Amino acid sequence: MEERQILNTKQELQIYLKEITAKINFIDFQQYTTIAISKQLLLSRNLTSHYLNEFFKEGKLVKINSRPAYFFDKQVLLESFKLQNIQNEFYDLQELIVLLEKELKKENVFKQLIGFNSSLKKVVEKCIAAINYPPFGSPLLLIGDYGSGRSYIAQLCYLQAKYENLISKDNLFYELDGLEINKYSHEIQCNMIKEIILKCNSNDFLYLKNFEYLSETIQTTAINEIKKNNTVDLRMVISSTKEIKILSSIKDTLIECMIPNFSSRSIQEKEHLVASFFENEEKRIKKHIKITERTLHILCTYDFKTNIQGLKECIQSICIQRYPLAKQENCLKITVFSLPDYILKNASLNHKDETRFLSINEIKNNIMFGDEKILCKNIVELANNYLKNNLSYTYFLQAAYQHINDYDDLIIFKKNQKDVKLKYIEHILIRLFDDIGDIYNINMPRNFVFFVTRWIYYHAEFSNEISHWKDAYHVTIETTLELISKKSLFEYNVMKDLVALIYNNLEVKLLPFECLLICILFTTIEYTKQKLPIFATIICHGYATASSIADVCNKMLKRHVFNAIDMPYTMSIREVCNHFKKIIYYNNDRDILLLVDLGSLENIMQYMKDIPNVNLGIINNVSTNLALAVGNEIIKENNCRDILRLVQEQTIITYKFFEKKEAKYLIIFVSEIGSDIAAQVAQLFMKSMPKVIEVEVKCFDSLAFINLYNQGEFDKNQILFIATTINLGIDFKSIIAIEDIVTFNNLDLIQEKLSSFFSNEDYQKFEKQLMKNFSLQNVVGELTILNADKALNAVGMMIDELQIQLHQTFLAKTIIGLNIHLCCLIERLIKKEEIVSHINIVDFEKNNQEFINGVRISFKAIANQYNITIPISEIAYIYDYVLNNYKTDMSIDEI
Repeated sequence: MEERQILNTKQELQIYLKEITAKINFIDFQQYTTIAISKQLLLSRNLTSHYLNEFFKEGKLVKINSRPAYFFDKQVLLESFKLQNIQNEFYDLQELIVLLEKELKKENVFKQLIGFNSSLKKVVEKCIAAINYPPFGSPLLLIGDYGSGRSYIAQLCYLQAKYENLISKDNLFYELDGLEINKYSHEIQCNMIKEIILKCNSNDFLYLKNFEYLSETIQTTAINEIKKNNTVDLRMVISSTKEIKILSSIKDTLIECMIPNFSSRSIQEKEHLVASFFENEEKRIKKHIKITERTLHILCTYDFKTNIQGLKECIQSICIQRYPLAKQENCLKITVFSLPDYILKNASLNHKDETRFLSINEIKNNIMFGDEKILCKNIVELANNYLKNNLSYTYFLQAAYQHINDYDDLIIFKKNQKDVKLKYIEHILIRLFDDIGDIYNINMPRNFVFFVTRWIYYHAEFSNEISHWKDAYHVTIETTLELISKKSLFEYNVMKDLVALIYNNLEVKLLPFECLLICILFTTIEYTKQKLPIFATIICHGYATASSIADVCNKMLKRHVFNAIDMPYTMSIREVCNHFKKIIYYNNDRDILLLVDLGSLENIMQYMKDIPNVNLGIINNVSTNLALAVGNEIIKENNCRDILRLVQEQTIITYKFFEKKEAKYLIIFVSEIGSDIAAQVAQLFMKSMPKVIEVEVKCFDSLAFINLYNQGEFDKNQILFIATTINLGIDFKSIIAIEDIVTFNNLDLIQEKLSSFFSNEDYQKFEKQLMKNFSLQNVVGELTILNADKALNAVGMMIDELQIQLHQTFLAKTIIGLNIHLCCLIERLIKKEEIVSHINIVDFEKNNQEFINGVRISFKAIANQYNITIPISEIAYIYDYVLNNYKTDMSIDEI
């Protein structure tokens, strides 16, 4: 019969008391008496009383010293009711009940707040601190974006104060909105502030909302009025989107809270908010609502400008629009195509995700980790039965693994996440599992990776969710882990190394229960992986040096040949050896080959003498090239001595010397109409030069250039300057507009950039020729087949008319630019080579009818003269041109 580990009686009693304390219900307290505990555990009453009083003297229990006496686990009470401390002894059960119920009431109000124990945990703590500060609370400043929940939190503070009896039921909540009163004159604003303060009684709440919209003078008046009114002690809450300077006068008592916006909340909280708002709509329309997984994902990842308020309004709008279509149905179904256009246009659609509908209850079950809690409960029940000797060790592991497997099947089917963070964790874990597999020579199933990935992904939220539970079963879990470390030492050590790697790479410290799950998984692995004859490790000083070399070599060799130890400069060789011995504990039947970077590490041998029956080789001056050569020989299964000899013979130092080469100089010409137009302008420019210079000229249309620039295409070149017909919107200082060359504005830039190529005399010749070549008539004549004088005359009249139609006066620079642009446009229309597309053509036509009509009226004479019609796409480019060149104090919305 398999050996079984039995808990001693005292440990069993302690575990049982933790379990029942965690389930306290304020109705039946009989189970906490000595008689009830002794019957449950089949112990004598005297022995039970003896152990309970021992625990009490050790400070582990809370005792109600009445007849009968009651006992509760102290640590579980502290954790369950969020108590800082609790006395060890009470003389009346009711005294303890009153204390615990008071703490429950403290929790009740803020538990309504989604994220109260995660992203808003610090906010809730500060709010509670503010309302509890004697004698009348501390001023509270809520800083957050519009729609982030500031007003709701302010109201919860008021309700919390009522629950805790800090204020009476007659105390009121007054609100003053800075955005609303800002519409009035200074005098009226001051009167409104005074009136509302006079209304307030002692201990009333005054909520100053959107405080930043008030002028500093009005803000000062409000604070001074509150200070001046000594007869009334107000509880003040202020909300703003930014810090308020004027509040420095009360900074000693002011408590500030930063409210996170919707986009920075966790995926769990976002899903909870979505479910909550849909649940409200279910109650309103008296119908069940189901939404697709894809719809839920899009709503959770969309960046609502008005945050939670924006999400709420969006969901209400969806339900209002869908309701008439489902009036006769029992269920309202929401798909991706139910979403408003402003969300859809930014969403990538994938119809495969549209097949599965989720009820609101299913979403809430996922949010509250219902499946995970069931798994925890099942594993702990099995562990308890094993510890009580009701199950064999083998049966415990098999049954526990079956529960994990069932959960694994469930999450693969139900929780098909495509989150970037989830994918990142999975990518890291695949590498870590592979590394552990290679170190210990075991096959790691891929389904283990996804299981642990999800657990880590939700680690913070899940840890909070089961904090009450994990403390109640802490002893059971720790004891079970201790037994596994004795019965399955190999699997336990593999788990510890994996947990350490997870912490080092993801900065996540796994809970004991999560360690137990991983141990159970590892006990099911078959160790069938073929070993390489040599266990090779790279050891280097510095951060990630060894890891980087090992990672590159393993990828190139397509096999995990090398392990790595990164050695901080402060680490001793003895510490490195101790770490290394742990790694090779289960590899002592293979030769060991160390590749080290410095000669000092060659002395490592003196610390490795206690490793029996192992050949050890050391190679110094490790490099990636050297490691690859060694790795190839290891894969060929050569022995350690031969590898050392071969590598020494093959290692040759080579070098190459490259003289510094100057970067290529460029001048770039850009046109929004096309690279051919840019080339013609460039040709005019180069014709003006008195001599050939070592500068390359490149020509692009605007979109092509911006893409190349953003991709770093020109990083290896030195751009002297860019001449362009349109604003490029890039972070580059040396840009000159073509029309500036025509009008001879801003030519200092060109002179500065060409100074190393031209003498003063050469530059004067260049400037003189440039003036001749870049007259407006010459530019138009070069760029088009039109009669320049005739075309410019027609375009000039059109520009005059356009200014009248738009009620605007263009700058000279804008007029020159439009002359060139419109002459080229006329030629394109005559050749029927007009630009037929535009990035935002639909939005442009919808939002700029006044501009479009103005252009068509202005263009009428040209249209008749040349027998052409101007399309919307060309009008859009005229608009872009005016938009990018027009510079007055007016906004473009007025154009």
